[in-house]
Order: sequence, then structure tokens, then C-alpha cells
Amino acid sequence: MEMVEGLLEDIIKKKLDEMKFPYRQTGVEYVTTNCLNPAHDDKSPSFAINTTTGGGRCFSCKYPVNAQFWLGGLMDEETLDEFMRSAKYSKLRVDNVKEDKFTPPLQVPRDSEQPIPSNWRGLSDEWVAEFRLYHCEVGKYKNRYIFPMLDAKENMFAYNSRDLDPTNKTNKYMYSFGLNTKEALYPEWLLAVHRPTDMLIVEGFMDCISAWQLGLPALANFGANVSFDMEKIGKLVGYGVDRIILVLDEDEAGEKVKQEYLESKLPEYFEVILGRNFKPLADFYASGLKDLSDYLETKRSGEEG
Repeated sequence: MEMVEGLLEDIIKKKLDEMKFPYRQTGVEYVTTNCLNPAHDDKSPSFAINTTTGGGRCFSCKYPVNAQFWLGGLMDEETLDEFMRSAKYSKLRVDNVKEDKFTPPLQVPRDSEQPIPSNWRGLSDEWVAEFRLYHCEVGKYKNRYIFPMLDAKENMFAYNSRDLDPTNKTNKYMYSFGLNTKEALYPEWLLAVHRPTDMLIVEGFMDCISAWQLGLPALANFGANVSFDMEKIGKLVGYGVDRIILVLDEDEAGEKVKQEYLESKLPEYFEVILGRNFKPLADFYASGLKDLSDYLETKRSGEEG
């Protein structure tokens, strides 16, 4: 992506020079020149152009241009698509100025807190500690494992919990009150530290932790649904994510969500590919297992056996 950053600005200024249209810089991303509408006899500069996106408009006659105007005939379709994605990505990075937000303390169920058994579902002690998992034994969260959710500064803003009773089919997972899944990132604190360029999107928290243990940065999707809005996309751009790999369950619901993601706004800002096309996941897909947590558990059992 870095290869094309700044290229549009150079093309715009070069074309204005060739057209003998004088221009002046009027901001980090803008230049102003005379109107490009041949029918407008513009006596003073009134046409503003965004040099990141290529969009421009005359303040007087409203005549518009877009990136196609500047790039016509210069790039093939594939390069142009990549260029436009890069331009949107770059603009979002500029717009996504992070505020130093204070995360208020969260009341967390820590009564009778107990450690999680070693090698539960194939998880190593190291990754259990990294994700701060623990077992709650009393109260509302009795017999549940707690998954704390931390922001970039490792302040807890929410949590998830998993019921250990196999007969409970209705509330296997339970989130803290008020969690907005379309804005929340799990695990945001690890994205802030590692800033991966490639990132998996998986369905559940266990799949997410398993992926990190396998050396593959991942983001939990909060189940089989499209859980992204522009704030979440902006955060990922700010953390340097460039490519997203969809690793949702191989079932009807998972296939539906994959298609929805491919038709969403994500491809406008990131390269989005299916997990089957991501080489580091070849062994997982060859195993025929449903999700990454099952794969990790099987892999750990084989290594220890």
C-alpha cells in the first residue's frame, strides 16, 4: 500500500501544470485552482481539490471531478482499484486521530476467582495469562470462565463469560451490560502492541485466543454476524492493519457472513481474502475441523502425545 501513497497528489499537480492551471496549497490535503468546468469563465481560484482522494468541486458552479478525472488512461483496472482503496485508507488514517480517552473502572465478577485448569482446550498457561482468563465460582457468574476485554491502554471496558455447564444451551456466553460489539475490538490491547498488517477475523473468543497462540493475530467477531462500523474500521486502520483474512466457521451461517463481509465497506479500506487462500492456514483447513479452537486442542494433544 505504501507504494501508491502520495502518488495521486503528484499526478494532480502534474496535470494542473500541463493544463496551465496555477494552484496553491490550502491545507494538508487540498489545493485550490481555477474552475475546471470549460463553461465557467472563472476569474478567481474557486475550485478545491482533495489530493488524497482526487475529489474536487467548484464553490461557485458546483462542477465536480473525481479520481477518474486525474487517472484516466494512466492505470489498469486492478491498479486503479488498489489505488482508490489506498486513498480511502490514507484519508481514514488522517481522520482517525485517537483521543486519549479515559476508560472508567468496570465492576468485574471476581468473587472466588480461581485459575483455569492447565491446557484447557489446548490453551497454554502463557496465553491464558496474556488474556487474563479466570474461573468465577459464585454469584451471577457461578461456574463461568471470564474473558476480560481491555482497551489499548489495558483498561478493562467490558468482559465476556462462558458457562461451563454443557446442558445450558441458551446463555453459553454472556457479555457485560452495554457492550457495543460494532465498536469493540477484542483483543484491542494486543493490536495496539503488535500492530499486525495481516489480521484474521474469527467468530468466537476461543477461536481468537487460539489463533494468537498459533502465531496468527486475530479479532473476535462476536459470533456469526457482521460486527463492524466505521469507528471499528478506523481503529484497525490506525493500528496498521492492511489485509483481513475471513476465518469464519465452515457452515451455512459462516458462509453467509463471509459473503456479507465481502460486500461490506471492509474491501474499500483493506485487502479482504478468505481463509482458504491464506497459506499459514493450510494445515487447519486440511484438518477438516470446524474452527481454530478445535484445531489448537487437537494439535496440542498430538504434540504432547
